[in-house]
Amino acid sequence: MKRELTYTDATTVLTSLIYGPKIYLDTRETSLAPMIIQYGLWEKWVTDVFLSLVKPGMTVVDIGANCGYYSLLAAQAVGPSGQVHCVEPNPILHNNLTRSFAINGYNQVKLHKIAFSAKEEEVTLYTPGYFSGGASIYEIPDSYTDNGAILKV
Repeated sequence: MKRELTYTDATTVLTSLIYGPKIYLDTRETSLAPMIIQYGLWEKWVTDVFLSLVKPGMTVVDIGANCGYYSLLAAQAVGPSGQVHCVEPNPILHNNLTRSFAINGYNQVKLHKIAFSAKEEEVTLYTPGYFSGGASIYEIPDSYTDNGAILKV
């Protein structure tokens, strides 16, 4: 299977999912990104169940959206009459999500740059450099955050 991808800068690639939507990915990420780049999908068995449940006109909330894989699939499935609320505090992922929704023309997606916590306050987001989906508002070992960032959200 031939896969097309375009590097948009030193750490970002544009590719597409086998289901159609285009997606921007951080090439430094070592979990989801390599699988999506190589195969155009992530955990097919979970994706199949997800797509069987999401219908046109529905509202879907994706908390901790990461690269937006499920948010993009949800936006396609709910169509223009539905809504997708996508929550992702990591600024790198948030930027890629914004670009992914724009290139696909998904106006039914509302992107929220917030982190969830037991109380409302400004928190520190610890982001590992190689596993962007592993960001946490709880302090994590330095070895886990190598090449990552500590951000206020």
